Amino acid sequence: MLKLYGHCGACSQTIHILLYETEETFSFERVDLRTRLLDDGSDFRAVSERGQVPTLVLEDGTLLTELSAIAQFIVDRHPDRALLPPVGSLARYQALSWLSYVGSELHKGASPVMRPDTPAPYRDVARNALQAKLGWLDKRMADRSYLCDAGYTVGDAYLFVVLGWLPLLAIDGAQFPHLMAFRGRIALRPAVQAALAAEGF
Repeated sequence: MLKLYGHCGACSQTIHILLYETEETFSFERVDLRTRLLDDGSDFRAVSERGQVPTLVLEDGTLLTELSAIAQFIVDRHPDRALLPPVGSLARYQALSWLSYVGSELHKGASPVMRPDTPAPYRDVARNALQAKLGWLDKRMADRSYLCDAGYTVGDAYLFVVLGWLPLLAIDGAQFPHLMAFRGRIALRPAVQAALAAEGF
C-alpha cells in the first residue's frame, strides 16, 4: 500500500487528490511543517531526510519526492483515468508544461509571501508579481474549463490547491472571477471532496 506524507492544505494536497482520482489504496500521514513531527510524535526527517512534503513511500519502501515526479508516477499507473495524455503525445508535454508553470511560477511565487521572515518590501513585490501572473491566467481561463485542451489533468489539481492559498496571501480572489469559477468547478469533483474531508476541510 502507498503511504503519502503531507501537510493539510499544502501542495501535497495535489497528490492526495490524485490518489483519490485514481482510486489507489493508500494511507495518509500528517506532517507538521513547523516541527517536522508526525501525529505520533516521531520525526518525519527519519522517513524523508529533507523533511519536505509531499513524500510518497511505495509498496516496496522506495521513497519518491517532488510533486511533479510523484504526480506523474501515480497517474501513469492508471492511464485509463486520462489524467495525463499518452507518453510521446504533444498533448502530454503541454499538460506537463502547465504542471511546471503552476509549480515554478505560482507556487514558488507564493512562497516568499507566506514566509514570516520575508522582509515586508520584498513580500509586497512578490505579491504584486504573483497577482500579475494570476491576472494573466484569469484572462486565459475566461473561455476554458481546464488548463489544457486535453481536459482535466494533474496541473488542474495543483492549480486548485494553490488558489486555495489566496486568503493566506492577502490576495482577494474576487479580482480573478474565472479562476474562482475554475476552483469552484474542481471542488465539485468527488476525489477533491474526499481529499479535503480527509484533511479536515
